[in-house]
Amino acid sequence: MASVLFSTIGQAVGGPLGAAVGAAVGGSVDSLLFGARRRGTAELFVQRSAYGEILPRLYGRTRAAGQLIWALPIKGAAGKGSGRRDSGASFAIALSSGPIQRVGRIWADGREIRDSSGRFEARTQMRVHAGGLDQVADPLIVAAEGAENALAYPGLAYVLFEDFALAPFGNRIPNLSFEIFADAAGPAQWLDDLAGQAGITVEADEVDPAALGYAAFEGGLEEAARIGRIGDLSVGYVEGGARFRASPPGFDLRLEDLLASDEGAVNLARGDRPSAMALTYLDSDRDYQPGRQRVARARRGRELESEAPVCATAGMALSLAARFLRQSEVGADRLRFGLSWRWLGIGVGDHVRIEGLGAWRILEREVRGLRLFCEAERAESGAPSRVGVSDPGRVLPAPVVPAGSTDVHLFEVPVPLRAGASAAWVWMGGGAGWRGARASLLSAGGESLIGEVREASPRGWLAAPLEAGQEAIWDWRNSLLLEVEEGARIFESRSRAEVLAGANLLRVGEELIQYCEAVVVAANRVRLSGLLRGRFGTGFRSRRLEVGEIVRLVEVDRILPVGTQGDMAGRSLLVLASGAGDPVGGTEAGLTVEGLAASPIAPVHVTVRREPDGGLTCNWAPRSAANWHWDAAEGAHAGWRCHILSQDGRSLVILVREQRLYLGPDQQAAAFGAMLQAGTMVVEVLGDGPPDLRMSRPLVV
Repeated sequence: MASVLFSTIGQAVGGPLGAAVGAAVGGSVDSLLFGARRRGTAELFVQRSAYGEILPRLYGRTRAAGQLIWALPIKGAAGKGSGRRDSGASFAIALSSGPIQRVGRIWADGREIRDSSGRFEARTQMRVHAGGLDQVADPLIVAAEGAENALAYPGLAYVLFEDFALAPFGNRIPNLSFEIFADAAGPAQWLDDLAGQAGITVEADEVDPAALGYAAFEGGLEEAARIGRIGDLSVGYVEGGARFRASPPGFDLRLEDLLASDEGAVNLARGDRPSAMALTYLDSDRDYQPGRQRVARARRGRELESEAPVCATAGMALSLAARFLRQSEVGADRLRFGLSWRWLGIGVGDHVRIEGLGAWRILEREVRGLRLFCEAERAESGAPSRVGVSDPGRVLPAPVVPAGSTDVHLFEVPVPLRAGASAAWVWMGGGAGWRGARASLLSAGGESLIGEVREASPRGWLAAPLEAGQEAIWDWRNSLLLEVEEGARIFESRSRAEVLAGANLLRVGEELIQYCEAVVVAANRVRLSGLLRGRFGTGFRSRRLEVGEIVRLVEVDRILPVGTQGDMAGRSLLVLASGAGDPVGGTEAGLTVEGLAASPIAPVHVTVRREPDGGLTCNWAPRSAANWHWDAAEGAHAGWRCHILSQDGRSLVILVREQRLYLGPDQQAAAFGAMLQAGTMVVEVLGDGPPDLRMSRPLVV
């Protein structure tokens, strides 16, 4: 915290202004710049909304939180069918009591949500009102308050956020802080502005550019004096007025010119010199976080800890700390003396060089009769000491990635992905900026929550066609060449045992495929090989897939089941995804239910053999979602329909109740005019559902 170095208050001729000038002139560097009542760097990071709070006037570039000055009621997460899922707020935050040029980066609860290019991570609209005297009211304020009641806040720089998404911040308005570019000037122009407000003249051609930004909380002489100290200027009281000067007038005095002081003698008091000065500031190279630079001497003594609403580089702050320490050291000595009427031209802030005693700066002057009584502090002489340049290190902030919209995909599978679960599923994900979403089922004008997915699964797009493949064997001939997004989750390799246990399941087109190996072949390109095709009964949808087809990794713990019933075939499911990057009302996706879960599945191991009497015997193994695995119990079936097609185009359809068919010579002759010599046979299980799911692959007879 700030500590007061000196408490001397000038009692110069000129009343209260003269006393203030005496304080500004004196060596009370810490009390002027960092006094206990001063607002420092911490004040700039706390967002306030209390009535009557002081809003600083900002100069240069700095970071500040501002004050909440206007807001509409928060729009909360609404009920069923309202079309709005996340809460949002519209509000205005005052930044500076003077004009600014623009707003740069923005932080919410310490995390950057807007980068230097103006790209937002949160969903919102922002309008900047620069604080001109002619600025008009914001359209949202006009709409809410009415044109006759809407305030334009002339001379006050503020930003207005419209529909700021609050879900990432616990459905509350976060503590926002802003990188503010108030002007492109420096301490000389800042001092002109503050001194002009206080009616003080500035007589300096050059001002030390020792800061990049400053927050003036008060104004008047003291605030101007602080900027003057930063710019290495002196304050003087000349002809009834205060003035800032780079080189105050100097007077040469001899020892015999000194008269006894009002205490009866020339009084020289030597004060204790501080051993160190530590300066806390806003470091422009480290996202304007508070920095600390310390300059120390090899002696015992007080260590001065000071804080200022100054934005600077580490080198600037170290130079300031060194200068303030040097001024505090030399200003520790005080001299009280008197002068004759011939020296009435010496004023507060002037330098006097006394033979044998060195240079002094006048803090107080008082005229009594024909004598002038003065108090002075020792002034610097000679070249300033050098300090090494401090390296603040590097800042590697996380890039601002806008919250992406939700990629929501609904699909059915014949065999449930989890035991006892539904056969309709909701997959949700997105790009690198996607931060999760909630899914709701819309029906009959209402909605019901399905669940929430918080982490995205990898996805990509086919960069080369994929040919159809065979089920039940490892496919090392075909592979998936994918284009993936930069910054998104990557596809990983797994062992064959892990794949057989369910790992690396993909949704490609309408087919579920598993893979073993993932190899990066180029920037944002990966090749997946070692494929198992047609998983969970989707082999009947295996087909050639073209470039651009989306590929999604299906992680069973990151997909949501949707309850379906057998009578829902032909009806539509509508799901709404609501996440941080989704538009107001959410992102919708639909699915027309085919009834794959309730549909019987085509038999396998279909075989045909010619009997000695010329008859044909066909056998097969039944299959269903209930007994999908080879060692599962056999399920019940309503029967089968056998489709036999001869080479010359004649066909025969036979219904059977058992999983076996015998077609005798007489039946062949009746259907085809002779013994069937060549053709194909397909076995179809009876029931509802897509025919291509219920029919076996054609078998050559």
